[in-house]
Amino acid sequence: MDPSGAETISTTLIVHIIDLLRQEFDYVVIDTPPALDDHVLAAFDRSNVVALLATLDIPALKNLKLTLETLDLISYPHDRLKIVLNRSDSKVGLALSEVEKTLKAPIVAQIPSSRDVPASTNRGVAIVSDDPKNPVSLAIRKFLDDYVFVANGDAIPTQMRSDRRTSLRRKK
Repeated sequence: MDPSGAETISTTLIVHIIDLLRQEFDYVVIDTPPALDDHVLAAFDRSNVVALLATLDIPALKNLKLTLETLDLISYPHDRLKIVLNRSDSKVGLALSEVEKTLKAPIVAQIPSSRDVPASTNRGVAIVSDDPKNPVSLAIRKFLDDYVFVANGDAIPTQMRSDRRTSLRRKK
């Protein structure tokens, strides 16, 4: 679909689609654009966990701070918001404690950099499936264990399933 047609889609339809997906799948992951429009807020409202991703660069952190301030203004529940730092091991002169102080919020997960991620993506396979012991995979798994499974009231699996896509497949 041409992105300019997004304005013709109602938030009611977005909510309906998300509800249908939640009936069919154990987990629904929605990758939203960075702007907080009605569609994004509707998706947030239907979510148990909202992972807000940022990298260690001033523009990304400034945008995240604005997002957090906007969500404060509309009284969005903070308990659903989880800040995740992507490429967290980048040596760019920003200390994690300073970032948290600036954001006035904790960073709950840190995903390290890895050349294996784009290589895996280029093969059409998620890094967590391609290399479950990769530090990126382990960090993603820890975030899922600590926040996503817990928020959904699910038992935390003791090990990765041999078919790692099981939880993303249709419910039986």
